[in-house]
Amino acid sequence: MRICFFAQGSAIHTRRWINYFAERGHDVHLITFEPVIEGYNKSVKIYNLLRIFPNLWPITRFVSGIIWPFQVLFLFLKKIKPDILGAISITINGYLAVASGFHPLILTACGSDILIAPKKNYIWRFLTIFTLRKADALIFAAPHMAETAITLAGDIIRDRIYRDSFGSIDLEKFNPTKRGFGIREKLNLDNNCFVIISTRNLRQIYDVDTLIKSAPIVIDKIPKTYFIIIGDGEKRGKLEKLSEDLNVKNNIKFLGFIPHEDLPKYLTAADIYVSTSLSDGTSVSLLEAMGCELVPVVTDIPANQDWIKQGVNGFLVPIRDHNALANKIIYLLENEEKRKTFGIASREIVEEKSDYYKQMAEIEKIYEDLVCVQSRK
Repeated sequence: MRICFFAQGSAIHTRRWINYFAERGHDVHLITFEPVIEGYNKSVKIYNLLRIFPNLWPITRFVSGIIWPFQVLFLFLKKIKPDILGAISITINGYLAVASGFHPLILTACGSDILIAPKKNYIWRFLTIFTLRKADALIFAAPHMAETAITLAGDIIRDRIYRDSFGSIDLEKFNPTKRGFGIREKLNLDNNCFVIISTRNLRQIYDVDTLIKSAPIVIDKIPKTYFIIIGDGEKRGKLEKLSEDLNVKNNIKFLGFIPHEDLPKYLTAADIYVSTSLSDGTSVSLLEAMGCELVPVVTDIPANQDWIKQGVNGFLVPIRDHNALANKIIYLLENEEKRKTFGIASREIVEEKSDYYKQMAEIEKIYEDLVCVQSRK
């Protein structure tokens, strides 16, 4: 197949998705509004949408957005001549794919594009509904997202939902045998301390503030506890300042961006995984931690409820409740056997439900079937 994707080029989920199709021998093209990003299979052709005066992006993005549909239709798609379009994330990417008028079109919703964007204003809501109704096939990261989409766009889209859950990891890459030897030494942490890890980006939606606020409570009870914060974003400066104000700066290490291939070493060097996200699709970050037999303490939101069984393989805590989060962390740090059994249970769950290659093969079949249907029209 010749597949053209509209997607956020910097996202690890985009790279994994597109590289799978490229490695399977498909002719893959990516249209993105971000600069060319490394990490893609050499056979992938990348096209960058025009960004007028990027240094003034908050102002010029609106003008760029008007130009993009014409750039897509008259320059890129005429050149590529794809068999099928795939948009990863409905906002922006889905809008552009629909604006092209090309079919067949598969939309893949990832989280905030369905759960948050339509609530921003009537324009976003209208565009989301319109885009959902124009797609030939829909794929959702989690069942609660599919139900939200049906509530928005109506039963007309129900028969177009080919998959209402996906979330997968490379189980060979993310497993407890990939020990992070040397990571603690690199971070000046001894082997007798406890390590809490977060791998979410430092954006408003992930509410890492709550994790930072829990740190003084945990450290007061168990002083030799350290927090590794992996990820970057617009809130980093404020979070670093918060750690200073709470006098826990020496126990929190902001590592910024870490190459995805190095993540297993950091995860296996930790004792507990924490995610304080306010909203999510299926969290691949969570699945990666579970694959490494880390015990998760995560927010009690629908996306996490699909993976965490309370008191069986981890804990769910209310959003923005740093006291509840701290209490669960302390409980687990004081109960080594619970950490071990919860971690093993988490690994068993992802082995059963989130094999990357099995899920991607099923999604590849959806693409192939739609191309066959289109060819018969």
